[in-house]
Amino acid sequence: MKNWEAMEAFVEVVRQGSFSAAASQLNVSASHISRLVSQLETDLGTTLLFRTTRRIRLSESGESLLSALPRFTQCTEQRRRSNFVSQPSAYWQF
Repeated sequence: MKNWEAMEAFVEVVRQGSFSAAASQLNVSASHISRLVSQLETDLGTTLLFRTTRRIRLSESGESLLSALPRFTQCTEQRRRSNFVSQPSAYWQF
């Protein structure tokens, strides 16, 4: 799910304080993180982060989104700690 990846990127940028640190943590390029966050902003129709060459700062919309995602942030933390693979290795059978 692309929005999951974009939200994870957004949360990690906020957590790490930079796009490059978030990229390093998620093992992707900084430009990929930037594209994901930009696409999330486009999809939501709002600016989530104010960016300068030296720092990032949450917008009011970014703060609202982040505060609405406590469960999501817990899941991303657990995913990172367990080195969760994004593609399941087995299928659920019902």
